[in-house]
Amino acid sequence: LPIDLPWVARRVMEHIHPTLIIVMETELWPGLFAAARQRRVPVMIVNGRISPRSLANYVRVRWFMRRFLSSVALFVMQSSMDAERIEKIGVSRDRIRVSGNIKYDQALIRPRPEAMLEMQKILGQPGPDPILLAASTHPGEEEIVLDVFRRLKTRYASLRLILVPRHPERTEQVALMIQNYGCNLQTLSQSHGQWPDRVLLVDQVGWLTRLYGWARLVFVGGSLVSHGGQNMLEPAGWGVPVVFGPHTFNFKDISRQLLAAGGALVVANADDLHAAFGRLLDDEDLWLRMGQAGRAVVEENAGALGRTRHEISMILKELGHEPTAPVS
Repeated sequence: LPIDLPWVARRVMEHIHPTLIIVMETELWPGLFAAARQRRVPVMIVNGRISPRSLANYVRVRWFMRRFLSSVALFVMQSSMDAERIEKIGVSRDRIRVSGNIKYDQALIRPRPEAMLEMQKILGQPGPDPILLAASTHPGEEEIVLDVFRRLKTRYASLRLILVPRHPERTEQVALMIQNYGCNLQTLSQSHGQWPDRVLLVDQVGWLTRLYGWARLVFVGGSLVSHGGQNMLEPAGWGVPVVFGPHTFNFKDISRQLLAAGGALVVANADDLHAAFGRLLDDEDLWLRMGQAGRAVVEENAGALGRTRHEISMILKELGHEPTAPVS
């Protein structure tokens, strides 16, 4: 998005001449929305959500929010609760739809074959060794994962670790940490057709979706520290059991669904994580059942993408820009 200043937003709008603006996840931009209103360009919020904290803040300035949100033509919200919350802020019910969460649909989309071939070209074939993947880790979590990995290696000598920090700019810091734990490491950017070391440090973005297909064990970061968790649906969509910490308030409903279905385990500390991974390595049937249960949760909740496409198509039709092919 442009810097959200009125004159910047206006110039961007004049340059692009959009027919429709689609904003994900209830990102609210006053300058952009005002520029769209001036040019009579409809704005859609899709996959929208309102947290309890945001609701409390918005209700305090409901008089302002009602006017500000009047420029949004349609709110396509994740759940009926999100729909109720946006209505409490001041949006009329006729401008609200409920689609479900697009993240479920995204979790079922597989990387393109050429993307998987690119990964194999860089890292080689995964081989038979079990792989522990720590995804989107935050400061304070890498130490826990490395401690657990070091302890697990005494029982499972062939175990390998892929460590994916949430922020690649922390690569040097995390690399030093890995070395301090006595592990040889290789970074993804330095891989040229093979991955000989036991630890792979991913120092580039855009690889997680592919790497989940190689993993036997997955820890989803941002959850052992009070960050709120990261998306645990993608590994579940691959049919891989998911383990995360107690801090999942950004994915409250999703984490509850996975736990209730038996597709995930929640851990509180390094000892819990060690025990959870040990169980999954020892018990093939448990690993299969959890993976299938997690995948089932994703499949049962998919469909939001199709409903969202329909709403987009309806608005385009009203504007006289009905697509000749399905919106994708």
